[in-house]
Amino acid sequence: MKADYKPDSPTHPWDILIGQGGSSGGTTSVGFVSKVRSRLDRVHQQARGSLGAALMRQKRDYDFRLESRTYSLGDLVYLLNPAPKVGEAKKMIPIWKGPFFISKVLASTL
Repeated sequence: MKADYKPDSPTHPWDILIGQGGSSGGTTSVGFVSKVRSRLDRVHQQARGSLGAALMRQKRDYDFRLESRTYSLGDLVYLLNPAPKVGEAKKMIPIWKGPFFISKVLASTL
């Protein structure tokens, strides 16, 4: 058993939505449906908040590792060629070609 397990804590998603024991507690079906809907809305908001936090963390980590390169005339660069020609063995050809000189700058990042 896990050390943090509590017998009265919910263990399944339906325990959170419906409640422990699965009984409606003597409420009407309309009351039961409204209670389940309110719990579902609350759980949905918690999930959206967690997803939003994860999205921001992933963007921050990606942006932190991103390197911006600018190229100018005369720089030496290599050209990535990931797709081999038909009939060539992929593992036998180099994926980088070059070096090449930059003769015209189209944009600062191209």
